[in-house]
Amino acid sequence: MKIFQMVSLSYGAVIILLYVLGQNNFEFLKLLSSITLPMTSGFVIILSFLVFKTFGVSWRDTFGKICLSVTVAAFFLFLGDSLKALSRFGLNIPTILPLSLVDILYVGEYVMFLFALFWILFLFEKAITWKNIVATSVVSIAFATVISYILVLPILAFQRDPLDLILRIVYPFFVLFLFAISFLVFLTFFGGELGVAWCFITVGILFHTLGDLSYVYANWNNLYFAGHPLEILWLTSYILLIIGLEIYRRQFKLG
Repeated sequence: MKIFQMVSLSYGAVIILLYVLGQNNFEFLKLLSSITLPMTSGFVIILSFLVFKTFGVSWRDTFGKICLSVTVAAFFLFLGDSLKALSRFGLNIPTILPLSLVDILYVGEYVMFLFALFWILFLFEKAITWKNIVATSVVSIAFATVISYILVLPILAFQRDPLDLILRIVYPFFVLFLFAISFLVFLTFFGGELGVAWCFITVGILFHTLGDLSYVYANWNNLYFAGHPLEILWLTSYILLIIGLEIYRRQFKLG
């Protein structure tokens, strides 16, 4: 297990180093981003499928529902990253209203992660404390304030299509909602031996939401480019998910 963790962390460290060293070479960054993000999210699919295979499919089994939700989320994530990468090299991505197919896949990923987290909270509801609920509420309100100031208020100053405006307002808070649920699950499991896997998984989701919020800000302000440093948040997220899923698989396989 420690070897797997070291290999995963070493892989992540090498990729992050390449990001840092290549910041002045946009063509290199474009190629690096287009390869590493889909490849690493592909590793997430493999690990989530192995976990799913361990539990099998049974809607009567809560763990089965959790594993299925995580696997589908990882699949949507991989498809979204792959299509985004291909679009940089000329692939035309279909658009439904203001949303592209990539956007829809990422929203689907979020929904499936939420399903998994809600099933976890349902399964371990007795472990949830008011202290954790209050801490989650305080952090979420603080983030909501920052999001409102940095992302929402500026777009209200410009005349936009009503549907586009609604989506630009709703999406950051949808991301915040996933952040809040992930944070609550993290606090619930933090410190427990059986919760080590879910601590890694939820922190991975937290990094992913922070990366998405950073992307929203950078993209709306025309600051984002392929290989932008914010992608390190996504890569860190994937590495943490990979480690967490492998710990989860081994715990229950050995148990």
